Amino acid sequence: MIEEVLYDEQVLQIEQDILSGRRVAGKHLIQAIKRHYDDLENGEERGIYFDIEIANHAVQFAESLRDYRGEFSELFWWHRLELYYTFGWRRTGGARRFRTKYISMARKNQKTITRPANIFYHILFEDEYAPEVYISATKEDQAKICFGDVKTILGNNPELSSIFTANAENIFSHEFKAKIKFLTSNPKTADGTRPSYAIIDEYHEFDDDGMIDKLTTGMINRNDQLLEIITTRGVDRYKPCYQREQKVFLPVLYGEQTQDSIFVLIFAPDPEDEEDIDNPTVWLKANPNLGHTIKLETFKEMLEKAIVTGK
Repeated sequence: MIEEVLYDEQVLQIEQDILSGRRVAGKHLIQAIKRHYDDLENGEERGIYFDIEIANHAVQFAESLRDYRGEFSELFWWHRLELYYTFGWRRTGGARRFRTKYISMARKNQKTITRPANIFYHILFEDEYAPEVYISATKEDQAKICFGDVKTILGNNPELSSIFTANAENIFSHEFKAKIKFLTSNPKTADGTRPSYAIIDEYHEFDDDGMIDKLTTGMINRNDQLLEIITTRGVDRYKPCYQREQKVFLPVLYGEQTQDSIFVLIFAPDPEDEEDIDNPTVWLKANPNLGHTIKLETFKEMLEKAIVTGK
């Protein structure tokens, strides 16, 4: 008898709490859950399906890793949701559904903390020959933060350390013919690369899409590629982050454009919340880690300072 593979109970509870209003969420996050549910029902008509076994395995792998403290990872609720959707969704034939992932929220909500789990899962368990992973940011120091997180997780997990070797600028594996490297925002630093997985960190700081274009072009011959954009929410209307969110990511999220290859997860207050900035409920919509990795009192102090200084 074949044992039935069950949908992760914690993910299901998160989804139901968000849809019922038991967990505070902005409209964009609610829509991400609704899109997922609609695709579960209708996706096969478009050649996409959800593989619960792979989704469960990705979450279990992330939980099996020792974190930066050397302790087993305790995934925050939105990390679990992200991993579940990212790796669970597939195309007919088994390749990943999503080729672009966009995650946006306020600062200090541990956006980069689960990048190592995403990266190592891609290399170890997805069928991509000689995978190449690149991390790009406008400043080298910013790119090094995410790269440093990957090195830390590598060093704290003997199973990974037996497969990968790291130096100041590269992580590589002879067994998987894999490499992980950081880049700046200068597209020339991506010359000759063939990314299977690329991360654009703090996209709102980029002045143009030169690096995204270069990395995307380098992915053209890959089978299971992913461009991951993680960012603090952009408010500069002239920068590509704001433009792409308004013209591509939000229309895809709300079904105004059908692009099954794009995953969107946005944590943000709703337009009607602008006059209610002192309400902690509003803060939670953009800060899912508030009260955990972000101390409530510290957040209040920062908010009061921002109001006084006009920032």
